[in-house]
Amino acid sequence: MFRYFIYFNEFSFLKILGLAVFFTLFCRNPNDDKEAKEYIDETNFALDGDEDYLHSNDFSLLSHSSKRITRLNENEVAFLREQRLKELQMWSIIREFMIYAIFLILLCIISFLNRTQSSFYQTDHLQKYFLNTRQTDCDYTQILTIDDYWNWLNNSFISNLRAQQWYNDDQPINLNGYINDKTNRMIGWATMRQVRSKSQLCSDQRIISRCIEDYSLFNEEKDSFQPGWTLNQTSTEEEEEDYSSSILKTSS
Repeated sequence: MFRYFIYFNEFSFLKILGLAVFFTLFCRNPNDDKEAKEYIDETNFALDGDEDYLHSNDFSLLSHSSKRITRLNENEVAFLREQRLKELQMWSIIREFMIYAIFLILLCIISFLNRTQSSFYQTDHLQKYFLNTRQTDCDYTQILTIDDYWNWLNNSFISNLRAQQWYNDDQPINLNGYINDKTNRMIGWATMRQVRSKSQLCSDQRIISRCIEDYSLFNEEKDSFQPGWTLNQTSTEEEEEDYSSSILKTSS
């Protein structure tokens, strides 16, 4: 009954990770060296705070003639320009890698981090509460016949979906939308549907002929059945179109 929560979390994480990979590969801007052109400007001779001239413009006390400036040739300028472009591209790659790493870390934290330390106790309480394992006459885990199922559904499950009267017969004031434990509130409407796994031939048919694996998105039974769980051979295409997977329906 509560197993679909696990598949819902896994399916949502795969969707988020797939979108992240798609936007990373196909929605990034090409590197056209605009950033490099902003840093290298041949008409701008102003120095930054961490730069200095190769030669000083100070005059000697013995000679009033200025020192001769050795200019770089074209090959040296081209080499230095290429080195600067490689340096800018390297820092751009490092910065982009750090951003993607931070994004991936945040994605994993949001997907797998437990938001509360009492989540196990909350799930355990709701499971035992709706399955009503505390009462022997309406225990879902002890159902053996169809009459036992309807007895649990009518006398236990339905009454626990909404807040009933208190132990002293007082009305549940200001508890609209709460379930009968008077603590947890249900968002939306309750929906019940049965999901089944496909049966297949066992690997060793000498012991058991048919085997049923754990329920998942890939082995969900979608065929139409008649009473007694016999396959309905006259099912129409409209019935198949009306069927929707419980995992996809939950994650939408």
